[in-house]
Amino acid sequence: MKKLLTLLAFCFMIACQTEEIVLVKPNSLLKDVPASLMTDWNDLYLKMNDHLIGYRPPISARAMGYLGLNAYAAIAPTIDDSRAISALFPDLKLPSHEPGKTYHWGVALNSAMSLCYPNIILRIPFKDSQTRDSLYKSYNDKFKNECDSETFQRSQKWGFDVAVAVYRFAVGDGQLQAANNNKPTDFIPKVGPGLWRSTLPDTLRALTPTWGKVRVFAIKEEDRAMKVPLAYSTDKKSEFYKQAKEVYDAVKGASKEDIWIAEYWSDDASTYTIDAGARWLSIANQAMKLKKTNLEQSVIITAKIGMMLHDAAVACWDNKYKYNVLRPYSYITETIDPAWKTLLRDPTKKVGQQIGVTPQHPSYPSGHSVFGQAAAEVLIAELGDKINLTDRTNEGETYYDYRPRTFKTFTAMAKENAYSRIKLGVHFRMDCDEGLALGKKVGTRINSLPWRKPAL
Repeated sequence: MKKLLTLLAFCFMIACQTEEIVLVKPNSLLKDVPASLMTDWNDLYLKMNDHLIGYRPPISARAMGYLGLNAYAAIAPTIDDSRAISALFPDLKLPSHEPGKTYHWGVALNSAMSLCYPNIILRIPFKDSQTRDSLYKSYNDKFKNECDSETFQRSQKWGFDVAVAVYRFAVGDGQLQAANNNKPTDFIPKVGPGLWRSTLPDTLRALTPTWGKVRVFAIKEEDRAMKVPLAYSTDKKSEFYKQAKEVYDAVKGASKEDIWIAEYWSDDASTYTIDAGARWLSIANQAMKLKKTNLEQSVIITAKIGMMLHDAAVACWDNKYKYNVLRPYSYITETIDPAWKTLLRDPTKKVGQQIGVTPQHPSYPSGHSVFGQAAAEVLIAELGDKINLTDRTNEGETYYDYRPRTFKTFTAMAKENAYSRIKLGVHFRMDCDEGLALGKKVGTRINSLPWRKPAL
């Protein structure tokens, strides 16, 4: 908190040194602020995501959730006079703006995002901090020419106050330091037939095994409910065996296109790719630019995507460790073929030791499937399903096959993303099927929140 207050004091000191600026035009309307302000801040997170230590799903999803809430809260007076969203969270003590006073909402949002980043994301690398400072300054320089100094400072203070309120609210979930211990040593997985255990070649500890208990934004207990997974069996006539054999055959018979699809959606390799949740913030950002959404809609989509990803991660991880289903690798190497390996590669390992990785958490449900379908629900609600979007999220990365892929609908993107996990060898079909169903419930719940003032 001391660090936060020091940063805040510094920001105000700089603001107070600003020279009196001649009013060029009043800018109290949100429609006058470029939507790029939001998408540029989103791009900052996407650029740093792959190398933030410990920020893989679901911890990354938490960060995006609070960053999104912060963005929405910063401009809430312009789109929701009753602040209906913030009213859903009694512990979120947002400041009160001054009715009748002019605000520059671009200044407010820019200030809120600048202060929220270092408060929500710990240990931001120096280079990324410099990029954040440059982004903040570039928009500040632009906005200073659009309002007088009194309006500028009032708007800046509002944005900073919002960021402080969101920070205090975020601290209340007890997970601010989660990235420092995302594979706790005190978690001992249960042992038994069909139960998850750490897989070769890494045999790493379980990722965030208690995340299902973390505070959520919107979902209810009934939204978490899932079908009980298939009964474990090694009988070749059993449905469990058949689904394992499907994974085995998919990997063994993978075509070049299958491998392209599997690697394209992977997002599993820390330091080389963004995480599976952040992929959907990237898709949302690209879609907003393509559709040329205004700032209000861009902020709402950002907030929806972030809060959805967090709730999706909590619901998904709750079920992962509730059912504790083993990964295909464990089943296949013990029941079908001891030499079998997944297609998932780890670029940080030596050549010859890279193939055959499996994510270090239980199989059911698939996180990719939950994230993708929940995101599709949000994006369809805001932009419609037809998109004709060429996803360039990881374009330029050479280790994996990241040639851009073009999709006509968000629905198609979510489905290909989900079932790519079978092609990769890391999930059973039931993980993907029921992950999509869970994601749909999460996305529907987020869409149901009172994001805008009711029409008169």
